[in-house]
Amino acid sequence: MALLNPDSTLGSPSHRYKLILLGEAGVGKSSLWYRFKTGRSPSDVMSTIGMDIATKTVAVDGIGSHDNETIDLNLWDTGGRELLHRDSTYGNYFRNVRAVLFVFSVDNVQSLTNLLYWVDDAMCYADNPVCFFLCNKVDLPEEDHFVYKSDIQSFLSMYSTRFGQTVESLSERLFYTSAKDMSNTELEKAVEGIAQWIHTPGKNGTRAGSKSISLRSITPDDEPLSTCAC
Repeated sequence: MALLNPDSTLGSPSHRYKLILLGEAGVGKSSLWYRFKTGRSPSDVMSTIGMDIATKTVAVDGIGSHDNETIDLNLWDTGGRELLHRDSTYGNYFRNVRAVLFVFSVDNVQSLTNLLYWVDDAMCYADNPVCFFLCNKVDLPEEDHFVYKSDIQSFLSMYSTRFGQTVESLSERLFYTSAKDMSNTELEKAVEGIAQWIHTPGKNGTRAGSKSISLRSITPDDEPLSTCAC
């Protein structure tokens, strides 16, 4: 089981993984990023222009002869798609990405509908990333919820058919989050699950450490930038 480390008291990490938040502007990506970074509820978070990066050290179950390990998760927060696509270096955001956290919000049906565009971008620019889904702003009053579980299941069914993954597998990577409600710990659960998932052999057809930076031997600049031909 993975364990978040808010006090930075764990041992030296063996690997670093890059995670990226994707989704429409206004779905709460920056608020989730702030809570990931600080462990606190955001009071007034500005929308991101470009990117912000935060690092969290996480303990995970060991592999092989190792009882446990620590890894670093680098979470990148990006601006909305309409901002990113004005940047000629857009594809560089996906360099060395190991996992993508697709974010939509319960008060914005379009944010779920448009998620497929983000999925296309991730599959185009990133190298076989593991995909997770965050249904955000669940703390809003019920009357402000316009995205229903049936809508989400329809989306996952469409996604599973498109990319050859089961709905059950995708559902394991769906979390109902709130950055502002501290009684909601879904973000923490998501981060713990992501950490274990991406560092476990055979998950999503990948090996442990795939698309990671070994902190003992290489730096991020050692890996070539993949390009997209789509």
